[in-house]
Formats: sequence, structure tokens, C-alpha cells
Amino acid sequence: LCMIFTLAVPMYAAAQTEDITILYTNDIHTYINNGQVGDGDQAHDSWSYSRLASYKESLGENTLLVDCGDHIQGTAYGSMDDGKNIIELMKSAGYDLATLGNHEFDYRSKGLANMLNSAAESGDDLPAMVVCNVDWESMEAAGLSEGQQLIRDAFDEYGVSDYVVLEKGDTDIAVVGVFGKDALACAPTCELLFKDPIEAVKETVEEIRENEDVDMIVCVSHSGTWEDESKSEDENLAKAVPDLDLILSGHTHTTLEEPIAHGDTYVVSCGEYGKNLGELSMTQKADGRWEMTSYEIVPVTTDIDQDAETQNAIDQFMDTVDTDYLAQFGYTKDQVLAENDVDFSTQKDLENIHEEHNLGDIMSDAYVYAVENAADFDGVPVDVAVVPSGTVRDTYAKGDITVEQVFNSFSLGIGADGVPGYPLISVYLTG
Repeated sequence: LCMIFTLAVPMYAAAQTEDITILYTNDIHTYINNGQVGDGDQAHDSWSYSRLASYKESLGENTLLVDCGDHIQGTAYGSMDDGKNIIELMKSAGYDLATLGNHEFDYRSKGLANMLNSAAESGDDLPAMVVCNVDWESMEAAGLSEGQQLIRDAFDEYGVSDYVVLEKGDTDIAVVGVFGKDALACAPTCELLFKDPIEAVKETVEEIRENEDVDMIVCVSHSGTWEDESKSEDENLAKAVPDLDLILSGHTHTTLEEPIAHGDTYVVSCGEYGKNLGELSMTQKADGRWEMTSYEIVPVTTDIDQDAETQNAIDQFMDTVDTDYLAQFGYTKDQVLAENDVDFSTQKDLENIHEEHNLGDIMSDAYVYAVENAADFDGVPVDVAVVPSGTVRDTYAKGDITVEQVFNSFSLGIGADGVPGYPLISVYLTG
């Protein structure tokens, strides 16, 4: 009697002996140059793309640099030409891969298409762009709108895909991208339809297992984590798709001081505006899964060198902000508007403490001033001005306040005229 037994085991490649180092950013929002960011008097230096390039190079060729979306919208630099230069600057910084965030859709379909097409036309070795849950089938069945067709063509031109396989040393890493449900809710100008994120990632991981011989599967996600675990999209993804070794999480501007682990899947996030860089190392275990052997939220320090070539590209880009954008309003980015001696509320205060704030007051006063001093003012005084806290992106520190700092504090949106910045909406109410 001959008995043959088969044992079902996960399809992982043989264990590797080398570590893999992964660097990641999320929600940079075009804070790409050296400078102070965040929370007024508590502000500190941000990682510039030039320091990222230098730091990545110092870690060796087995290092992967990934961005989790929201590359644009947040500074005056992000308002230049629909943010189309940002991807080329990401290439200079050494990014291997990125996914799309909700703010990539802020300049509507034409803006996103311009950004992707412009980068593709540069002919450079650009970072891979991945997102797996765009529902092209449903859109094509209904007939693509003009905006949807623009993005579809731009995706093809750039080579946006569900996933890519990257080789670092002897390790093959499959990276899948996904766009979250809350991210879609935060993208009112997005014309695309999306599949359920978890189901789409499941299908993509199955495709990877069937067609690729890889050592590791990573998901770069613009979905985010929340304090309520039941609503925490990337934690739910980790639990639903256990074949994922790592989820790099963006969207919620979360800084996870320690990784979240669900089974053999880790979830990490390093915060917004380039305040920190996420750095981690992983080692493959005997069973083929990966163990996180180091994890660090790395703040920038001035002793990190700047890559000269990358900084030169940034400087040339910065020079155009004054000449091509702010000049039409009669400003320059470094122009001092006022000297401030007030302790203003922070952006976090507006989000978490629901009461009147002096930061909101000065912005609403600016609304009133702008309307009542406009050339076409109709003479009807403004009774109430409302500032949505979610559109406030930074606060004011003591000392000189520049045009750039004011812009950064209220930097989102676009109007029907195509000029960056949300339009003011006038409403008349009766009793």
C-alpha cells in the first residue's frame, strides 16, 4: 500500500538571508523643500526631496522608497500647473513607487491627466504608479465621460497599473496600490468609480500568487487608520487579506509610533507634510513570511546632506512660483505681510476642540474684508462668514508672516475659473 500525502502551504519563495529596508512618506502635500512646517510655534523642519535622495543613497541599493499619496495641494508649489512637476521631482528624490491620493484629483480630471502626461513625456525613469481598484469595467459599460477618458488615456501613457514587481537585491517585492473609501468621499471632483478596496486587493493578491514568483507582497494604501479599529480601513484590510506582509498607510495623517500588527501583516504610517520619514527593515522567516526587525519614525536633522542635483531641480521649480503664479496677484512668496505677536490656535485645535478659535476668526474676517472691498461689491454687508475647519491646513507662528505661510494655511481647492483656491459662496437666508 502506497500512501501519498500533500500538505497545503502558502506559496512563498525560499527564505532570503538579506534584510530589506523600506522608506516611506505619506501626505507630503508638496512640502518638498527645506523649511518649517506645522502647528505654529511648534513647527519644525521638514524632509526635503533633496535630503530624501541623499538619505536613501546612504542606505544602499536594497532600499525601497515609497509614497502613499497626496503628493500635491498644500503649498503654493502644488498650485503650479496642476502639480505636474511633482512626479518628476519625486523621481529626482529617488522614489521607486507611489499611489494616488484624493488630493491628486483636486484639479479635476484634466489636472490629474496633465500631471501624469507631463511626467510621462519627460522620458525619465519615473516612479511606478499603482492603484488596483479603479472600476474601469463599470465606467466603460456606461460609456466613459470626457474626464474619465482623459484619465484612462493618461493612465495608459504613464503606465499606471494594479501592481508592480520590484527587485531589491535578491528579493522580489510585489507592490499593489489601493484607494480607500474615505479618500473617495474626500475627492468631490473625482469622476472615477472605484471597486471595494478590500475585494480589489484580494483579487490582485490572488493574481500575484498565480502569475508571479515573489518573496514579499506590500500594499501602498491611501485609506488610513482610525482610533476606532472597526472603522480603521487599513487595519480591516490587514485582517481581510492576510497574505499581505506590509501595508504602508496614508490619508489620515496618522503618525504610528509603533507598527500595528494583525497576524503576519504590519500597518505603518509616519505623518503628514514631510515632518517625518518612515523607516523599517524586514527579514524573511523560515516559513516565508517576514518579521519587522526595526521600525523608526525619523525626524529631519540639518546634518543630513542635501543631494545637490535634486535641490537644484527644486530651486528652479520654486523660482517659477513667483513669476508664473503669485505675480498675477501682485505678491511674492517671501513677502512679509505682518508681524504676529498672537498665540493662534493650531490646526489640530480646530479639529479636536469644537469652540470658537482665533485662527478661524482671522480667516473669516479675511473673507468679509475681501468681499466688502471687492470692485464689484453690491453694498450689502456680510452678516456671517463661515470657515470649514477641514480646509484650514496650518496656523501662524509668532514673528513675520509671509505670503507663503498664509497660502499654506488655506491652500486647497480650485474654482470654476481654473485658478487654485476655493471660490467664496454667498448665501442669503430669510427667517
